[in-house]
Amino acid sequence: MKLERYLTVHHTIEDDQHVVRIYSPTIREDYKIGRWPVSETNTSLDAIEAGYLEAAGDMDLFRADGVAIYSSDAEALARWITESDADE
Repeated sequence: MKLERYLTVHHTIEDDQHVVRIYSPTIREDYKIGRWPVSETNTSLDAIEAGYLEAAGDMDLFRADGVAIYSSDAEALARWITESDADE
């Protein structure tokens, strides 16, 4: 898969905060960033989903073919993939 035409969502946890950075396929710097506290109601799964939806909404703007996702929380990413595959 070539990532040149993909928006990239990058989720990490830094200083007890979810950090979601979205990178465009043309500029290798984040163009959007969101931060919010880690809590029982703000999970990694929620952060990944929020990042995906934000990036998916910008696909036409960047003429992107899709959204690639990375998360430092491998378990949450695997669950997100399973749930999104079930939705299709």
